[in-house]
Amino acid sequence: MIEVLDSGFHITIQDSGRYGFSKYGVPSSGYMDSISACNANKLVGNSNDEAVFEITMMGGRFAFHSDTSIAISGAIFEITLNNKSIVNNNKIDVKKGDILNFGKALKGFRVYLAISGGFSVNSILNSSSFYENLTPNITVKKGGRFAFHSDTSIAISGAIFEITLNNKSIVNNNKIDVKKGDILNFGKALKGFRVYLAISGGFSVNSILNSSSFYENLTPNITVEKGDKFNFLKKNNLDFAGLMDTESIFNSTIEVTPGPEFNLINNKDIQLLNEEYFIVSSNNRMGYFFENGLSSNNISIITSPVIPGTIQLTPSGKMIALMKDGQVSGGYPRILQMNDLSISILSQKKQGDRIKFKIVELT
Repeated sequence: MIEVLDSGFHITIQDSGRYGFSKYGVPSSGYMDSISACNANKLVGNSNDEAVFEITMMGGRFAFHSDTSIAISGAIFEITLNNKSIVNNNKIDVKKGDILNFGKALKGFRVYLAISGGFSVNSILNSSSFYENLTPNITVKKGGRFAFHSDTSIAISGAIFEITLNNKSIVNNNKIDVKKGDILNFGKALKGFRVYLAISGGFSVNSILNSSSFYENLTPNITVEKGDKFNFLKKNNLDFAGLMDTESIFNSTIEVTPGPEFNLINNKDIQLLNEEYFIVSSNNRMGYFFENGLSSNNISIITSPVIPGTIQLTPSGKMIALMKDGQVSGGYPRILQMNDLSISILSQKKQGDRIKFKIVELT
């Protein structure tokens, strides 16, 4: 369990988002910088869609009430664990009683804290992402306590057996969280002959001739025997080369594709989009706004669908980049569209930062 000692400037829980509910006016929400959030999750062996803390601009102090592993990725903050500096993009083991502290952002704007196994938080409309008027909390509060997921997870596949976990029947082909002290029992085969039990992270067993498979006269054991004990591998025993580029989020150039109404803007504005640096005037999880813009216009469209990454043009010529908590429809022309990487880059920009668009055509 982790306890919030100081809730910082703005900390929320976000996962990969809730999709399929835009017809009800519900935005996707989710990580603003999906690149960094996924990197943090990878470092501790989580799936990409596990919930993380999204920490914005400054602050955040946490106490751990149990041992676990963490990873931090995204903006460069002043960060200490038990008053000793730590850095991003590493798996870090923490112990019960450890104190993790976030200071101010030194580079970038948002940083992500992932916990091995993920946070055990309620899912609403298939997501744990905080969103006003939908989830009980909008931000993480001082004194809040968040449990981690179970000690490990298992999955069973193959033949159909009589199987119980703590005397309750379970079935094949599901991920099942188990805790210390749980009892798993296999009865007789009802259909088929062999069934397979997998443990998250795998078993920690010796490899002989590049394999852990049992074989007579080669391995110490031929079969598993009563009383044998097998350790699990740590879930974060990963190939770190699989991380996405941790520096790309600090780029100042953002690739965009033409939006549905791109052809309605004039050639002068197209040239501006390709050549001008645009200055962030303000931002939040709904959208980014820019000080400078294009020509004033009277372009009119009927209210149309928009998604995270849509860049709209207002009649005054100002542009609005919709982000993860943005509305699902709008009446301003949709002149540009960002992809996930571009959204991640923009989400790391603060007021006064400059960005440049690079328009690329879809092929």
